[in-house]
Amino acid sequence: MRFYYIALKEIKSFIKNPYIIPPLLIVHFLQFVISINVFNNFVGESTITKNTFATIEIINKNNNTNIVIFYGAFILTQLLALSSIIVAAYITSEWENKTYDRILVSPLSIFQINIGIFSGYITLMIIISALFMFLISVLYGFDWGGAYFNIFIITVSLSFVCVTFAMLISNIFKQTKIVASIATFTVVAFIFLSGGLFAGAVFNKISRYTLIRWAFDAYISVIEGKPLGSVSINLINILLTGIIFMAIYIMITRKGDR
Repeated sequence: MRFYYIALKEIKSFIKNPYIIPPLLIVHFLQFVISINVFNNFVGESTITKNTFATIEIINKNNNTNIVIFYGAFILTQLLALSSIIVAAYITSEWENKTYDRILVSPLSIFQINIGIFSGYITLMIIISALFMFLISVLYGFDWGGAYFNIFIITVSLSFVCVTFAMLISNIFKQTKIVASIATFTVVAFIFLSGGLFAGAVFNKISRYTLIRWAFDAYISVIEGKPLGSVSINLINILLTGIIFMAIYIMITRKGDR
């Protein structure tokens, strides 16, 4: 068994589950459409709309960033970030159900096993993002500006962080419920602090130091036609975060130590 068989196994088992990818895409597509409709209904006003579940700040229509591009970039970023929660829980449940036992007794090294799991979920993240992009392009007419290669580079970088985070969390806590709770709290906190839920400068100072903000700012820039080099600092920050997660994971992981 080679490591790419592990990657293929992870991809197949994830895709075969009808309760993961389809609901994830549908919910984020609806969020995209509803967010834009809410903005369009209040465009030109500067007000706060409140209900039982959320507070939405409506920004002024003179904002430099096209609101459709803003929400497309933010929700794509959010989709990948929230996918990391599912990946973390999924990896943990695989260990709990002893699905990986056969892999552990194989001649593969711990490095090869980790590469197999890692590459499998990176590929899944890319597939999920591509499906979302296709969905809003076909059903809403979203224009990605032809920047598909640049978007791909940003997506791979963000997926790298999301998967390393998921693997790290699953390795530290090792219980599905705990992993899901901690991953959810961490990811939702960063999404909230990024300011993307508000489409304004509510958390502008704090958001500059968040992974989510680095990613969706990068997406916005390349969709608007700017070169990839203009977001090099964002990409470096994203990749450094992933490298830190990976380094910690490598230090604490041991073959068969679950």
